[in-house]
Amino acid sequence: MMNEHDHATLQVGDTEVAIRRRNRSGVRVATILGREVRDGYEYIYLDSLVHHVGEDTLGEWRASGAVSTILSRDVRPSESQSSSQ
Repeated sequence: MMNEHDHATLQVGDTEVAIRRRNRSGVRVATILGREVRDGYEYIYLDSLVHHVGEDTLGEWRASGAVSTILSRDVRPSESQSSSQ
């Protein structure tokens, strides 16, 4: 069964991240405290908790953290990109 957590879009800017959920009128904004790329993954550290309990994805990003949200995504080239070069 799908719920509102299954339908979130994330916009990542230089200093902030905006989260819009389906069936909600507002936008949640969090400040980016830091970024890093490590072991083929990009990490973005936010100043607040923006994901819900049991919610592990926001758009294309994985969401984790107990006090503030840490976003991560795979930035390694896909197989199709590697073979076309």
